[in-house]
Formats: sequence, structure tokens, C-alpha cells
Amino acid sequence: MAGIALRNLTRRFGDSVAVDGLNLEIEDGEFVVLVGPSGCGKTTTLRMLAGLEPTSEGRVEIAGRDVTPLPARDRNLAMVFQSYALYPHMSVEENIGFALRLAGRSRAETAAAVAAAAGRLEIGHLLSRRPRELSGGQRQRVAVARCIVREPHAFLFDEPLSNLDARLRGSARVEISRLQAQLGMTTLYVTHDQVEAMTMAHRIVLMEGGRIRQQGAPMDLYERPADLFVAGFLGAPAMNLIPGVIEPGPRGPVFAAAGLSLPAPLGAPEGPATLGLRPEALSPGDPGPGEIALRGRVDHVERLGAETVVQLSVGEAGAISLTARLPGAAAPGRGAPMALRAPVSALHAFGADGRRVALGAEARELAPA
Repeated sequence: MAGIALRNLTRRFGDSVAVDGLNLEIEDGEFVVLVGPSGCGKTTTLRMLAGLEPTSEGRVEIAGRDVTPLPARDRNLAMVFQSYALYPHMSVEENIGFALRLAGRSRAETAAAVAAAAGRLEIGHLLSRRPRELSGGQRQRVAVARCIVREPHAFLFDEPLSNLDARLRGSARVEISRLQAQLGMTTLYVTHDQVEAMTMAHRIVLMEGGRIRQQGAPMDLYERPADLFVAGFLGAPAMNLIPGVIEPGPRGPVFAAAGLSLPAPLGAPEGPATLGLRPEALSPGDPGPGEIALRGRVDHVERLGAETVVQLSVGEAGAISLTARLPGAAAPGRGAPMALRAPVSALHAFGADGRRVALGAEARELAPA
């Protein structure tokens, strides 16, 4: 395996810029997930790395070597597609060994490599079967085994789970993560699914408009989103974002919005601001010390078993819509009044420019000595 570096990578299609000066380094053995909405440039980035898409500017480095001019076949990267791209008329053994036979390896050498890869992935008993006789998870293992025998520098995954149903996607996430850890594969994985990104990645790279908006460990992005876009993208349900203003009050600064008045988060400056609050930070009941109070009317209830997602209207004339993720039996019916509370420490604040404001202890940690 080897490290990867993308230097000022840019791709234009006429007047449209799909990827705009992207810089990214992936360490040897690291699992990096590119995530973002449709059209953000993540798949184009993957294809430029793989050599399937030309670059307009910038370069691609693999193991310290500039491979930008090289065609895909000379970059020694293994790509797993959505459909796994297995040859239906070939057996599992023939699928795994196809690239080696194409490269002119001897029959004995190919057989040994196929047996070793199949053994590592525990699919040796499937070698005589055709792809149509395999489950989705088994096909996935065959696709990975076909990559392993080539001993690539890195693995590239292009939304490999998008064709699976919800139950299979869950088990496939676990399987890919286990294989990546077991094999120490340098991996770049593209998805639009934030659950895949949060549960699989060592590092998330969140893209929007052809650029990186934020990157870091999954929980770093979740707990400290850099701006309103990141805050609104990561999380299911999404973070509650309430536009308003922070202004002086008799007992200290307050956040005011459409008839709602709350203590302002410690460290948030006065002026236009957006308050952020994760749905899971809300719980039923009256506030205790260090908590804020919210009262509203239930608009919609989604009972999911272990948890219930509730939509509420709060503030003047119910102008503000909030989402709360509560324990399964906690929610009243539609139209009922409801009191909620949340720790002040759970509040996020974003300034007029949409950037996150460092609060409380974090602000003190970031302040110059």
C-alpha cells in the first residue's frame, strides 16, 4: 500500500468547474471517505485519481511519484464499482484471477495468488460458483479479492453500497470496514450517504461545490461543524438551525428569534447569528440548572421503535420549526403542547458569515496567551 496526494486538483467542463483546486493527502493505510451532496465533485475527484478522468490543472501523486500523465492501467489502483463489475460467465476463481492472466502470469502463479486472496477473504469454498449464485456480500468479497491479487497501491470505492437494500447496506459497511482494517488498505471511498461516512471513515472529507468544506475525524465534524453547510449536512435528523440575533439582556446576552428568547451561548458575540441544536440534545420536561427551556406544539410524530422523531412549532405563532429525537415512548400525539429542555453546552453558534463561533471552554483554549 502507499500514500496518495492530490495537489491543486481541478477539473473543468467548459465554463463549469466540477473540482476547484482540491488539495488532499491520504496516509498509507488510512480510510478516507469523500462525502457530499450530488454534484459536489467527489466522484470526479475519484475518477481523476484513478486516471479515468483527465485533470484540467494540478497533479496526482502515488507513493511520492507524479502519476498525472499515466493512464489508469499504469497507476496500480484497484477500483470497486457500484455493481462490482463481475463477469457473469466466469466462475469466482476466473473473476479473481482475470487481471493476472491478462498480465501474462503463469497458471500456477495465478492459481496460488487466487487461493491466497480467497483464503484471506474466506471465500475459498465459492471458487467454482458463478456471480449469479452469490449473495450481495459474497459478490462484494469477490470484487475485493480481485483487487487484492493485483497488490495495488490503494483501493478506490465508488458508492459500492448504493444498489443494496437497507439491511444489506448495514452488514456491508461492517464487512468493508473489517476488511480495510484487516488488510491495512489505503482507501478512498466515495458516498453521498452520511451514515456510511460517519461509521466507516478514519477521516471524512466533506465536499460542496467542488471544494473541501471541512475534513477530520467523523465526530470532530459532527461535534464541531465549521459552518452552516457542514452543520446542516451531517446528522440524521439534521441539526436544528435557528436564525436570529444575539443582543444585550438584563441578565446577560440573549438569543432572540421570532418571539423566542434564550440565554446566549457563552462566548458568542452580539449581532446576527444562527443557533444550532442537535435533535438528540432535546429531551422532554422542564429545565434544570444549566439548561434552556423550549415550549411548543407537536406538528408531526414518527415512531421508529427505539426512538421517536418529533416535529414541533415554537416561538411566536409557531414560526420556528424544531426536530427532536426522543426515546420511543416519550412523545405525545399531534397537536399536543410539549415542553423540552437542552443543556446550554449543547448549543452551537454561527456568525453572520455562517462560520462556527468557538464557545465556552473551547474559546478559552483557542484564545492567545
